[in-house]
Amino acid sequence: MGKLLSALYAPTEQTAADALPWAWVAAGLGAHRWSILAGPGEVASAVGVHQQDAVAQRVRSLRRRHGRADAEALLADLQADVAAGWVVAGWLGYEVGAALEGLPLGGEERNVPDAMWWLCAPQAVHPVALRPLFAGAAPVATPPGLARQSRRYQAQVDTIVGRIADGEVYQVNLTAATSLRHPVAVDARAAVTALMAAQPVPMAIAIGGADHQGRRGELVAAGSMEQFLRVAGDTVTTRPIKGTAPRGRSPALDGMARDALAASAKERAENTMIVDMARNDLQRACLSGSVHVEVLCQPAPYATLWHLESQVRGQLRSASVADLLRATLPPASVTGCPKVQAMHVVAQLERRRRGPYCGTLFVAHPKHGIDFAVAIRTLVFARGRVQISAGAGIVADSQPDQEWRETCLKAQSGLQALQLLRVQGHGD
Repeated sequence: MGKLLSALYAPTEQTAADALPWAWVAAGLGAHRWSILAGPGEVASAVGVHQQDAVAQRVRSLRRRHGRADAEALLADLQADVAAGWVVAGWLGYEVGAALEGLPLGGEERNVPDAMWWLCAPQAVHPVALRPLFAGAAPVATPPGLARQSRRYQAQVDTIVGRIADGEVYQVNLTAATSLRHPVAVDARAAVTALMAAQPVPMAIAIGGADHQGRRGELVAAGSMEQFLRVAGDTVTTRPIKGTAPRGRSPALDGMARDALAASAKERAENTMIVDMARNDLQRACLSGSVHVEVLCQPAPYATLWHLESQVRGQLRSASVADLLRATLPPASVTGCPKVQAMHVVAQLERRRRGPYCGTLFVAHPKHGIDFAVAIRTLVFARGRVQISAGAGIVADSQPDQEWRETCLKAQSGLQALQLLRVQGHGD
């Protein structure tokens, strides 16, 4: 296992530039991979930017008293950078969307900013020798810090079910997070490789990391199955995901798991509810009558999980990225229904900032459009620690113990990626 991670890199002749830290790396595979990447099959394509080629780095933090104004200014800056024709890659945290809705920003912990992105000229985008293949890593024990949250989480599920029964909300996305010691700096390339090895996904990004002198900096690495927004010309597409089942250990058991997920009234209802929210969000930014559902509740296989996916498409009223994000942030699948009230419940129960997790990852290219993904499988390295988060959608018939098991299952890919990094000397 000690040689596992190094074997995931395609063998290439290393140049002086290859040895430098990477400002960001974006990777993808399959039908819905990052649009600016090319390459068929299950071998990921990848691009990156060396720090010396980046034109600028934008780092934004929201103030509690001026959250909405700060979020609007952030969107204006992002819009200007995209309109200027740069390749732009980065992430926006969950709290950017919360601030746009005028909600409280959560706890005071500020290990990382609320948004970060890098810009570079299109010709500065380099191919990256990255071949993340599914490692089939053994399950990792749930960390004590996460395991201790079991009772609290299940009590919160009961609370949400009660509030659903009272008619306050229909669904709430409830998450848990754990912080683990990780004193060694991790570079972007290693982080995104480990995430893709633990769970290959269509979209992944790592941004930040050590500077050119090797000093430690914050690093956010996230993988996503869920396409939040795909903008190509005046067309926007979203592919919300709700509904989860573990893969079977044999083809027969795997087929049974897929069929059971597709037939589950609970999972289909949860997915359909989110699709309706995503459709309503898009209608705020699209021409009247142009928004329609193209796919509903289709089982999709990933390395360790089955998910139910749907697809909604619309025609944009304007070319403004800021207008689109103002209408849709945060992603419907990580909030609940109705969105704003569900976000109030999230703030009351979680009492912390989600940060990059449940926000959005993005890559914009002047010739190839813009892709936004929901930040789901997320590792946040800062101040000698790493935070891993996971969650589940709570509905009227949710069972607390089942929702907790689903949350722990979703945390596995982040824990396995961390284990792969540590095996390779990127941690203790």
